[in-house]
Amino acid sequence: MQQRAAQRPVMLDAGRLIQQDGGGLAVATIDLTAPFAAECVYDAGEWVLYKVRQGATAMWITVPGDGDGAVVRAIGLSWPPRGSSGARFLP
Repeated sequence: MQQRAAQRPVMLDAGRLIQQDGGGLAVATIDLTAPFAAECVYDAGEWVLYKVRQGATAMWITVPGDGDGAVVRAIGLSWPPRGSSGARFLP
């Protein structure tokens, strides 16, 4: 799962998470102003795997352990991670 997530980068854009395929096309979008659930699934030190759900959309995100954590903070979780834990965001 981590390798597939790493091949689909995620960017923040106007209050949305947008996951892209290798060619840069959007394959999934999460609206951060609407209810969603986010959890840290696995912390390997060098990289951390997160899962974000909104309705039928599930997005797996890999974040480098030495990254800035902007995407993680945008989904309401702490950075650096404290281990696997779930959070729900309800605006």
